[in-house]
Amino acid sequence: MRIDILRIKNFRNFASETFKFHPNFNLVVGENGAGKTSLLDAIAIAAGSWFLGIQGYDSRSIKSDEVRVQRNESERVINYEGQYPVSIEAEGIIQSENLKWTRTLNGPGGRTTRIGAQKAKDISEQAARSVAQGEKNVLLPLIAHYGSGRLWVQPRDMTDFYNQEQPQSSRLDGYHYSLDPRIDFSELFRWIRNEKYISLEDGKDRKQYVAVKNAIIGCLDQGKSIDYNVKAQDLMVEINRQGTLPFRLLSDGQRNMVALAADIGFKAAQLNPQLGDKVLQETPGVVLIDEIDLLLHPKWQRRVVHDLKKTFPKIQFFASTHSPQVIGETPNNEIILLTANGPIHPDISYGVDSNWILKYVMDSQDRSAETRDLINKIELELSKNDPVRAKELLNELREKLNGEDGEFARLQAKIERISILSKTEL
Repeated sequence: MRIDILRIKNFRNFASETFKFHPNFNLVVGENGAGKTSLLDAIAIAAGSWFLGIQGYDSRSIKSDEVRVQRNESERVINYEGQYPVSIEAEGIIQSENLKWTRTLNGPGGRTTRIGAQKAKDISEQAARSVAQGEKNVLLPLIAHYGSGRLWVQPRDMTDFYNQEQPQSSRLDGYHYSLDPRIDFSELFRWIRNEKYISLEDGKDRKQYVAVKNAIIGCLDQGKSIDYNVKAQDLMVEINRQGTLPFRLLSDGQRNMVALAADIGFKAAQLNPQLGDKVLQETPGVVLIDEIDLLLHPKWQRRVVHDLKKTFPKIQFFASTHSPQVIGETPNNEIILLTANGPIHPDISYGVDSNWILKYVMDSQDRSAETRDLINKIELELSKNDPVRAKELLNELREKLNGEDGEFARLQAKIERISILSKTEL
């Protein structure tokens, strides 16, 4: 599956907007309220059309609270009216077929229509039938949505947890919780534990287990190895300069990334076991990650996009961020900047300094208002040829910031030059 174009109408804060996507990675950037999460939710609705043809798995419908509301005023009376129809139209590829499909909510109290996504439903229905009949050449797309509120919680009572009876597995189990942004880590943890027991019995790891471990190491900064420890009943992670630690003792950022990478790898291994050790490289799909920089150290933020693309090369990622570090490591054609005039690509981004990105891409000032005010006052005194007062203000600025930077050196040089020209003693 791949989504190339998305047209949104009356969905949340989008009246009517068209988005064109990169086939590999799309980083959504914008101020709070610009629509980053709304865009990811719209993509989830489009991707969720795959589940229309798979029994037992809910597709993502348009919810009543996602209808765009318009403020109308007449004769001092203000009304808020829902705008219909709400529609999500996508163009892309499903199971190698170029396709256009639509989900629509036509009015209040209605249900999201399926008629515009009938072809997508037929394709997924046929894929599910083929899987049920044991056809191994069916390549299933991975679909997953990770929200900003995702929590990776290890079950506390591991004994009762592991003793729970497990149902017989199906390849379609890889679609459990696909569009639930909250994510349940317990199923993944149970699978890893069972895979370890199989490894001990067989004398070697199965290819799917190796793939999941490789996914984790591929996305874990300074990660060396990972395995399940039967005695400790925990994942043990070896990290450069930190040694070997149980999963529960990792930092929040480390746990978040371990679980994210493991969950994607786990779903891929469930959906396409026929790919063996190539499952990470060959599984296609659509993955949504809200706030990709969540809890990550700035140094790690610089590599997260690269690591995901390298580890899962056939997956189309959609992620949002506020991090200039993440933006600075992403090519500009993979960045969607949400502005008042619609979505655009920044002129440059990759390899650019974080302060530059804050100022020119994210439209944020790189200094506090108080600091900018003092600098402006210094410039004003210099324009009045008063280097003495300018120096006093510069010293005040140095004390407030407890140090030097390039701007201070520039101002100092300007003060000294004006002092010499005006023959003013400092």
